[in-house]
Amino acid sequence: MKKAITIFIFLFVAQLFIGCGKPLLDEFEPRSPTESAVKETLIVLQDAFKNKNIQGVLDIIHPSAKLIIGKERMVLSKAEYAKILPDRIDDFPDFEMSVPKVKIKGDEISAKVYFIRSNSDFLITYYMICEKQNCKITRWEY
Repeated sequence: MKKAITIFIFLFVAQLFIGCGKPLLDEFEPRSPTESAVKETLIVLQDAFKNKNIQGVLDIIHPSAKLIIGKERMVLSKAEYAKILPDRIDDFPDFEMSVPKVKIKGDEISAKVYFIRSNSDFLITYYMICEKQNCKITRWEY
């Protein structure tokens, strides 16, 4: 009897750990056209980084974006970011994005996602403007 209880507890705990992973972006089920546009923007960003597609990243950044980078939290314009992106994209580790937590307040949209990497997860919030179901990133925070 003790052996059966021990096995049951082991299987229960193992199931808890197996089920603790964050759901991925592909699993996100949008509840509105705006959320669908946000998902599409995040997928484009994720795929552009995976494929080292510099133009793909730049295409979803708003022309007046202010982007924070690095530990020193430098704020760059889109043009300044475009100059350093080739080096950054080559060094960027492989990742998957989690399902976003999307908040919509008027014209301001935020999407909190985790970058899920092999050794750690990294929370980032993207702020976007969506016009005609086409979203552009205006800034991000981490």
